[in-house]
Amino acid sequence: SLHPLVQQNTSTLQEQCFSSTFSGREFVLAEHRVQGRKVLPGVAYLEIAREALAQAGAFDGEEGLVGLRLQNVVWARPIVVDESPVTVHIGLADQSPGQVGFEIYSDEGDTHSQGVALPLRERVPALDLAAWQQQCGQGRLDRAHCYAGFDRVGLDYGPHYRAIEHIQVGQGQALARLQLAPELALDSALQLHPGLLDAALQSCVGLIDPTQGAQLALPFGLECIDIQGRCSREMWALVQSASGQQDRVRKYDITLANDQGEVIARIQGFSSRVVDGAPGQAPAARPHPSPSPSHATLWLQPRWEERSEVPDSAPAYV
Repeated sequence: SLHPLVQQNTSTLQEQCFSSTFSGREFVLAEHRVQGRKVLPGVAYLEIAREALAQAGAFDGEEGLVGLRLQNVVWARPIVVDESPVTVHIGLADQSPGQVGFEIYSDEGDTHSQGVALPLRERVPALDLAAWQQQCGQGRLDRAHCYAGFDRVGLDYGPHYRAIEHIQVGQGQALARLQLAPELALDSALQLHPGLLDAALQSCVGLIDPTQGAQLALPFGLECIDIQGRCSREMWALVQSASGQQDRVRKYDITLANDQGEVIARIQGFSSRVVDGAPGQAPAARPHPSPSPSHATLWLQPRWEERSEVPDSAPAYV
């Protein structure tokens, strides 16, 4: 086994490919339930892509390499594991010089995610955590408040995904303290630990208007993520509102750093969509901008809306 999320090299002469079979008992699925169903979190796809590219030696020998960039990432269809195991593949293919495309798909032929990888040659500068703590002093959300809200909208998180300790809120920005519980093992194979990275995304709750009430918002894409380090048990997540907010689309930039302020990963243009309906009910389908022409399907839990073309108001992806 190569990795918990990238288990076998199944490459052929036609394709560089890695495959994994999930039973649903893995913590990454068993502790991440959306409206009662075990759903692979979007952050796990990022770790799958990172590890597959590393195993394939995609950018070995590149000069000045400080990390990896994944860009134009789209979450097209969720991977849901119910009664039967699900086998997931990631295929890699050279694109323009210095770029490798990736596609995550299942045996049924469904594409679940895709994006493009590039070598990262310029290090993201460290965060001044003391300065950000001062700027995020307008309010504070504690752990219990955050997870009670997630429970109400049908996001059932197990221990690995309950890593928010508190969130300090400022004007258009929030700083979250993240910590994996001491009794939980920190798997050294997971450079982007799904529980900690998901908690960084969860921290966007600190910027949501409290007068809106609890709303279920599910991710559908990000412009890019720069990966230049490894998650530790205790982290900080800086969340900032990004340009491109729309009525039902929330867009954020998120920086994940360790206690020294060293940036482990920086996400730009993380987009999620507010979903209609009470937990357990099918949301009403609404026309909505799609993130790319080739994947004009948005994540609406639990059903899908297909679009044949991309409207002019689609979010910009770089």
